[in-house]
Amino acid sequence: MIMIFDLVIGYLFVKILITLKEFLIKNNKNILIKFRSFPLLIIIFILNIYFYMYLGSGGLLMKENVINFNLSFIIFILILRFLLTIISGTGSVTGGLVVPIMSIGYLIGQIICLISKNTLSLPIAYFQYYSLISAIMLFGIITKTPLTSSSLIFTTILRSSNYNLILSLKYSLLPIIIVFIAIYL
Repeated sequence: MIMIFDLVIGYLFVKILITLKEFLIKNNKNILIKFRSFPLLIIIFILNIYFYMYLGSGGLLMKENVINFNLSFIIFILILRFLLTIISGTGSVTGGLVVPIMSIGYLIGQIICLISKNTLSLPIAYFQYYSLISAIMLFGIITKTPLTSSSLIFTTILRSSNYNLILSLKYSLLPIIIVFIAIYL
């Protein structure tokens, strides 16, 4: 289920990013588009006052466990981060999109885990690992780096030293690797 959501969000991210970048290049003569960074800076400054932990690179967000929050709030943060990451990716000088992309994937994993907790009564013991795997999968889908993402997933799982987690995730690794390779080709 995480893989499906990551595929859909990754596809939307890439398509919207490319479409928006082409639109901005095509209409660069427009004064609002040419100087779009100034109003965006003001908006980001105001949002950082109220949502500091949830914005920025996303490192603080991944350190915190957002399972205790409301599902609608996490979806709001996901949409906000998605849009802000796309906007920052359309600039002529982009850099540092790895952690924001991974934090979007982490939020997707948290949403899936919350839904699973509420509907299937699954314990929350492994939710952080599922969210990390979702973050790595989204990173691999967007950047088209299947081998790097696969090795990160294996490293994350094997560093846990929890055999129940390793056994529960071993059946999902082969489809993940197949999807990564299919996307790469």
